[in-house]
Amino acid sequence: MNWMPYVMGRSEEIWGEDALDFKPERFLNVAEPSLFKYPVFNAGPRTCLGKPLALMQIKMTLAYLLPKFEFNDSLGHSGAYKWTGVRSLLDIV
Repeated sequence: MNWMPYVMGRSEEIWGEDALDFKPERFLNVAEPSLFKYPVFNAGPRTCLGKPLALMQIKMTLAYLLPKFEFNDSLGHSGAYKWTGVRSLLDIV
């Protein structure tokens, strides 16, 4: 038995007809893709020991790079936080 992560990442049987399209939104409503469906770090009891390090490096890189860019929302949202119920209750007291 043999498995090939490169081929599995492009398989229409796993990802649908748009498997070759870059669509990060396919993971938006999923907590984390199945390790058996997307086995870049292997799966089961022998997962890659470098996975936590790789994910930490991604987060650190984003934390470093994102402040250097300015993002504009096409819908006109300012990006300011809108206080919800917790803040409203604090204003009452």
